[in-house]
Amino acid sequence: MHFFCYEAYAFSRHALEKMRRRNVNISDVYATLEYPDEVYEDVEHGTVVAVKKVDAKYIILFYKMEANVVKVITLYYTLNLADS
Repeated sequence: MHFFCYEAYAFSRHALEKMRRRNVNISDVYATLEYPDEVYEDVEHGTVVAVKKVDAKYIILFYKMEANVVKVITLYYTLNLADS
């Protein structure tokens, strides 16, 4: 099940740096964008928050939709959603 139609992905420099520093797997990023377990709207920041369980951890991903482009802002892994 897809939650949105998109034409492309774009990653902020910040997101790319966090992926590198936090060893976030790009396949986990795409899986979270395309098949999230949970999706929330962050009204204060105008972003969407996608959550997906990957093995024993969760990936939390913040993005914006602009002109059918998914713009990934930041992301991280966590072991416990209560801590996020």
